[in-house]
Amino acid sequence: MESSMDRRGQPPESDGERSPLLTPLQGQSTTPQKKRRNLLATRKGALFSGLILLLLLGLGLGVMVLRASSVTQQWVFHTNSPMFSPAVANGLVYAASMDGKLHAVDAQSGQEKWSFSTGGYIYYSTPTVAHGLVYIASNRRGLYALNAQASNSGGLYALDAQSGQEKWSFPLGSNVEYASPVVANGLIYMGAGAGPGPLRKLVALDAVSGHLIWAWSYQEGMGIESTPAVANGIVYIGAGDGKLYALDAQSGQEKWSFPGGNLNSAPAVANGIVYTSTYGGEVYALDAFSGQEKWSFSTGSPNYVAMTVAHGIVYANTTEGKVYAFDARLGSQKWTYQAQDVILYATPVVVNSMLYLVTSGGEIVALDPLSGHVKWSYKVAEIQSSPAIANGIVYVGSVGGELSAIQGPS
Repeated sequence: MESSMDRRGQPPESDGERSPLLTPLQGQSTTPQKKRRNLLATRKGALFSGLILLLLLGLGLGVMVLRASSVTQQWVFHTNSPMFSPAVANGLVYAASMDGKLHAVDAQSGQEKWSFSTGGYIYYSTPTVAHGLVYIASNRRGLYALNAQASNSGGLYALDAQSGQEKWSFPLGSNVEYASPVVANGLIYMGAGAGPGPLRKLVALDAVSGHLIWAWSYQEGMGIESTPAVANGIVYIGAGDGKLYALDAQSGQEKWSFPGGNLNSAPAVANGIVYTSTYGGEVYALDAFSGQEKWSFSTGSPNYVAMTVAHGIVYANTTEGKVYAFDARLGSQKWTYQAQDVILYATPVVVNSMLYLVTSGGEIVALDPLSGHVKWSYKVAEIQSSPAIANGIVYVGSVGGELSAIQGPS
């Protein structure tokens, strides 16, 4: 926006004379009456310009004060362990902490309703809510389902809202890191086998009973450290062997694979295209049914790239804090934004007409998703996970063990 200080007020000319702000040409005579009129007009012009300048500055300051004051911290919930990406449902915020606990916190007050201990530790896994249950993966070699309104006293439990009755648990048999469960069409999908080892697999379970429907595995490379995506009867998973796999969601039968490199990242699917990225900064758009490449882009980042798709745009942020917006169909670059800090393990989130980013330095940034212009920002504690947004409130966990609720401008 052009500063008001770059413009000069030009009062209207009167009686057919030149503007009083212009100096008469040297050698021309001026009567005392004209001099007084010129002086009066000059003073009026200066006063008018000053009033306009003050008005513009006041409006600008007012807008800045409004933006700053309208972003508020609603509450902070404290734990003694790093907290990861939350999920919001049923008026509750569900967030896991590294010490192996799942916390259910009232979304309005920040008061804890209940907590559940897996008996192990949780590493960057996000809870998932469906069928009145909240699902969480833990490194105690199990997947736990809890009734979303339950209370419990620890252990491997799935609790009903009224009775506290255990639902189910399922032994994955291998480590779980970074990966989160996904529920679709009555099934829950979960990858396991973080790091090297023989138990690299993706399982599909009945989401209500926990019974195993199918299991799929591969033989070489690292384990699965990504969250699957499900669309059009296909489940897509980035595996530690450097491939993106497309599996039949009901049977687990492999449909195709794409060998793009280290594709152990969470894919995104929209309008018949699946988007994935490598640990080396490559972004790929593939036909969701055949796996054929449609377009690709190199961010130049040597590290992790996280993506989401909305409004016909692919949003990708790099570890170095650079955010890209691509046309989802063509791959043409629409805009970029450079954050003031690195972005670690956090995926951009689009809700309604806002794109939310979080940096490791603790800054929450809300951008216009079409232009990339900053709408507002707010600083909290160090963050290494994605935010969740509900009813205009941003919920985010911090490395210091805080779960914060930030109300954006109305």
